[in-house]
Amino acid sequence: MVEDNQNKQTPATNQTQNQPAEKSVIDQAKEYAERIEKANIESKEILKQNQEIEARMLLGGRSRAGTQETKPETAEEKWRREAKERYKGTGLDPT
Repeated sequence: MVEDNQNKQTPATNQTQNQPAEKSVIDQAKEYAERIEKANIESKEILKQNQEIEARMLLGGRSRAGTQETKPETAEEKWRREAKERYKGTGLDPT
């Protein structure tokens, strides 16, 4: 009788011996934290590189190449823009 009990395996012991243990929630959280830390380090490096490029462009005078300067809006232009917004959808044209 004693020998029969030793040879039999319960489902719980069989499962732990044949299958690898699943990762606990804590282990998974640690892995995710490590991945996030690595990603943060990479983003800091990329940000630093972008800042260096922008600084070089500013010093070289090429930072705003191809962009148009915006001129200040005159009082009449402001009135027309606001009137169009006010009368929008009414069918009336104030200008």
